[in-house]
Amino acid sequence: MKILLTNDDGYRSEAYQLLGKELQKKHDVTMIAPEKNCSGISHAFTLLEPLFSTDMQEVENSFNLKQFSHLSGTPVDCVKFCLLETMKKDLPDLVISGINYGANLACDVLYSGTVGAAVESYIHGVSSIALSYKEHDFPKERVLEMLEWFTPFLDKIESHMLEKPRLLNINYPPVPKKEIRGVKACEIGTVGYKDFYDKRVSPLGKTYFWLSGVMEEEKENKNSDKYAIQHNYISVSPLKIDFTNYEELNSLKSVLK
Repeated sequence: MKILLTNDDGYRSEAYQLLGKELQKKHDVTMIAPEKNCSGISHAFTLLEPLFSTDMQEVENSFNLKQFSHLSGTPVDCVKFCLLETMKKDLPDLVISGINYGANLACDVLYSGTVGAAVESYIHGVSSIALSYKEHDFPKERVLEMLEWFTPFLDKIESHMLEKPRLLNINYPPVPKKEIRGVKACEIGTVGYKDFYDKRVSPLGKTYFWLSGVMEEEKENKNSDKYAIQHNYISVSPLKIDFTNYEELNSLKSVLK
């Protein structure tokens, strides 16, 4: 397949580069990721500033990756730039965004730059996958185990993804390979976070605030992605773009008569 690979953690991410190295063994892979970490940036893109694309030099390409560059913008910029400019005459078969450090479960699909990049591809009619690991502590051993699973999984779903534009959100649990219980097709969870701002004081005596929070895990639907991850399953969730509240549509029509 012809694959476009991006992420939201930045081009220096080891997990991203190792995924690229593995995929380039079999596929024609173009790699372009943000210059900086863009976690939590959702579907933001650059409108009021120019974009700069930089091909990687050998000094920053220890895995000898091919077609490896970074962009000064966001994950969505990376996808948009390739589909509308550098790859417009030969579009990829698939866009993969990841591997992300940290889960993208439930309401995270709204906040995630990883999912945002995958959604941008889907908008342009190209199938895409958002790929994430549950924790931010992501040792190389876990990365390699995840790749050992993902490579044959990608082979398995290739024809399904190429049949028509599809968008998948995949999350991998933070346990050794022997503890993985399987793969589950899941709904997106409905429970969010208990957010709060941590109030701190700088060495200069100035007060500042840092957003923090804890993901709520109780009362979760057993068919949800969060429930699957909590029970050591790999969650695979099909997404779509439709913000219409159909339950309220007829009610609104009656009001507007």
